[in-house]
Amino acid sequence: MTDDSTSVKHMARKISNHDEGEQDDMIMKYLEEVKKKILLNLTHYAKSDSSMRSETSEDITKLNHMKKKVQEMNQESRRFFGKTKGQDVAVLSFLNDKGTDSCSSTRDI
Repeated sequence: MTDDSTSVKHMARKISNHDEGEQDDMIMKYLEEVKKKILLNLTHYAKSDSSMRSETSEDITKLNHMKKKVQEMNQESRRFFGKTKGQDVAVLSFLNDKGTDSCSSTRDI
């Protein structure tokens, strides 16, 4: 499990150096690679004995649950970044308005 968590941390560092749009694409590509590797392993397990098949079935259920969680987290992060972008614009607009007001009031003096 350490290798997997190290790999995820490495990808997170690598992805964090890019802008938001690229991050989403990189995350989706990474998840697709992981999915392919898992499916290859599942194919291997499907060819194994019946005890492995029941284990595989549980793994598929867990994977589907994890996939759903990742999709939910992706949606939440998009909503969060969407909200913060709106706040940035509002703050900049507010600051620009204040700057204009303060400049005009000093001209009146």
